[in-house]
Amino acid sequence: NPGTYVVREDLLTAKGCQNSFTDTVRVYRTPTPLILGPAEICINNSAQFNASTVVPDTLTNWRWTYGNGSTSTAPSILNRFTVAGQESILLTASNFLGCSKDTSSLITIWPLPVITNVPEIVIPVGSSTVLPFSYTSNVSTWAWTPPTSLSCIDCPVPVASPRFTTNYKVAVVDSNGCQATSS
Repeated sequence: NPGTYVVREDLLTAKGCQNSFTDTVRVYRTPTPLILGPAEICINNSAQFNASTVVPDTLTNWRWTYGNGSTSTAPSILNRFTVAGQESILLTASNFLGCSKDTSSLITIWPLPVITNVPEIVIPVGSSTVLPFSYTSNVSTWAWTPPTSLSCIDCPVPVASPRFTTNYKVAVVDSNGCQATSS
């Protein structure tokens, strides 16, 4: 166990001579690293990851390996994720004696929701039409702007009956918290 121990050796020779030697032995804990940060993130977003240890120690050295072979010795890193899928982050914690342990974290990078629409439609004055938008299946919220002449502002396909040329914009959020916009 880590701690400070006093060790004593007593010597006795064959002729009956005695002597003793006392020394202090310090046993240091090998740091057990922890990665603090999100387990999931949306593509093209950045996330901060902080290094910690199970038992705090101010004499810990860090080594991160992440994102296409990037490395850092800082206690925290900021990484931008540009490819959907999974990425592993590796953290090594070592003490001043060189004793070390590794840990890793698998980060899920979600793709953005996809919005498909016709970029421009013509609606004769006095008539209305359903805006031709479709979305990936996991979109959970919609926010339309401006609300003028729309049947709803929080539905996937509102009916529009504008009296003037209007550029409608929709912002969506999917079940993973990822956002996209289109107009």
